[in-house]
Amino acid sequence: EITKQQVLTERFIEFFSSENIDFNDVKNFNDEYQVRLGDEYFFCDNGLETVEFLKGKVKQYAVTNGTFVAQDRKLKQSGLDKIFDGVFISDKIGFEKPSIDFFNAVQDEIGKFNHDEVMIIGDSLTSDIKGGNNADILCCWYNSHGAENKDNLRIDYEITDIAQVLEIIEE
Repeated sequence: EITKQQVLTERFIEFFSSENIDFNDVKNFNDEYQVRLGDEYFFCDNGLETVEFLKGKVKQYAVTNGTFVAQDRKLKQSGLDKIFDGVFISDKIGFEKPSIDFFNAVQDEIGKFNHDEVMIIGDSLTSDIKGGNNADILCCWYNSHGAENKDNLRIDYEITDIAQVLEIIEE
């Protein structure tokens, strides 16, 4: 219901207010927060090993709704920028997942593809899987916490360990 920029700043306004902290420079606070957020990254179990193993065997792209500052830093700090074949960040594209416009922009960049040969792997039902449904591509839900698909979205594969992607690709 609100813009991404509103979320990024209003969450701090709300937090400072709830903690009775008199602070008005929320924009600069958020700008610095985005930089520092980009300094931290965490791999899921078998995540790095899986993308390293797949490098050169299949095309791999990062598709994210995170802010450009944070995501660009995370990708560089983690070394994933050298593993992935490309990176698509909603701030740069101008659309966010699950919008079909996001996926159309990705396709425009990487070229036409067969929809049954492309798969999104993501942990978010509302952006990754719904976006994959909107784009009519294969959807692999990384559901490491045993969540429920309450929206009845199409899920072609459900995994609890990212290394299971290797089995899917072998099929």
